[in-house]
Amino acid sequence: MTPLNPSPEQIRSVAMKLVETLNATVIPVRRDKKPGMAGWQNATQDSCQRPGILNRYGNDCPSIGIVTGDPSYGLCSIDFDTGESLAEFRKHNPWVSETLITRGARGANIWIRIMGPCPRLSRIKWKGKACGELRGTGGYTIVWGVHPSGIRYTANEKPPLQMCYEQITWPEGFQVAQPFPPTANDPGNLPTPYHPSSESSASLQFYGSTPLHDSMRVQGPETSPDRKSQEIPTSTDPITFTAEQILEHQRAFQEASFEFQTTNPDAAFLYARYMEAHYDAQPHERNAVIVEAVPFLYRAISETHILDLLRHFWRCHHPLFRATEREHMAEVTAMLDAVRNTFLNELPPAERQLYLNEEQRVQTTYRICRDLAALGKVAPGVFFLSASDLAIRLGVDSQQAYRALQRLRTLGILRIEKPGEPRAKGVSGVATTYRWTLPLPEPTTPAAEPAPAH
Repeated sequence: MTPLNPSPEQIRSVAMKLVETLNATVIPVRRDKKPGMAGWQNATQDSCQRPGILNRYGNDCPSIGIVTGDPSYGLCSIDFDTGESLAEFRKHNPWVSETLITRGARGANIWIRIMGPCPRLSRIKWKGKACGELRGTGGYTIVWGVHPSGIRYTANEKPPLQMCYEQITWPEGFQVAQPFPPTANDPGNLPTPYHPSSESSASLQFYGSTPLHDSMRVQGPETSPDRKSQEIPTSTDPITFTAEQILEHQRAFQEASFEFQTTNPDAAFLYARYMEAHYDAQPHERNAVIVEAVPFLYRAISETHILDLLRHFWRCHHPLFRATEREHMAEVTAMLDAVRNTFLNELPPAERQLYLNEEQRVQTTYRICRDLAALGKVAPGVFFLSASDLAIRLGVDSQQAYRALQRLRTLGILRIEKPGEPRAKGVSGVATTYRWTLPLPEPTTPAAEPAPAH
């Protein structure tokens, strides 16, 4: 039987389990639901596990909060103060029953891990009246401990689902107060499959099982008489490593690079061109690389190569990351699903049907050519591309790549502006120059120049 009042050691144990199972940044919370430390907005997974912070858990700080949004790698909660607003939301979002839900005194917090841009803390209104908050970056939510009423927080023990923000359906009458800056791009509706973000859920029901809810409001940082003992770094604090960690990273990089070059040389070439040229591996930025790289790569190479490159990225740098390879690839796959749907939504209806009528190899060629044409490095709508370079991007031989280009020419989507010249002994090849005949989108992140070979 669990004790009514857990010891500081027991609370710390639960806090560390939450860090591990939810991939979250946690903070001690006082009985009045305010943070038990100053500067909680700057907390990180590393800092929240330091003795100076862990020692704050106890009688004065009997609860644990999660710093939502970016500090917890996209883990957010949707807070509902009333059962009525929660019930209305659930009608339009059937996935709610499959994700983590925590409760305190009333309503509930629905937990999801956001793929892509993370929303910020925003108030929610229903029928013109405040009914809760979207707890993104800038907020925190109590997930475990003692409510001011004396009741303990509970959870349904399910892992949080992983999805894009655009998958949330806000029913008629709901208003969310600007979760993204006004200048943010609207990526459109992304009907992506939902994925649990962890194989196991955190043990939030360590004590008690009454279905009650956290209805706190986010407070500003409190003044503390002992700032030095809190060990919270600012965003400019450098990340340090031991010599052993650096050596481990070097070994992982060398071993993964050698194996990749040996078993998949074309993908290794693409990795050097697209990943190494654009993305650095940094602790706590693995998810950010996924979010930026997948949309970029989707317009440059095949989906198979995207998975190969992002898997290799993890294998090269996994000593820097907390996520397992399986978790990493689940996030990559979810992001790829979202990007695929975004791309389709961007196409005009007739062009979308034209695209969907073709086999996957031609679809990939279509995306590559369309993006190169949008970049317009030769002239608006004009680009050069060789069959051999396309073959590497597609993961096929040159003849198959040539046939994919011919298919787009047969459809009238591509027109040759200047024929290329094959590579010969002592003579460098010249790629064919094409013109894209359909309307073009805004260019994406600049891609590397294709190799000027036949």
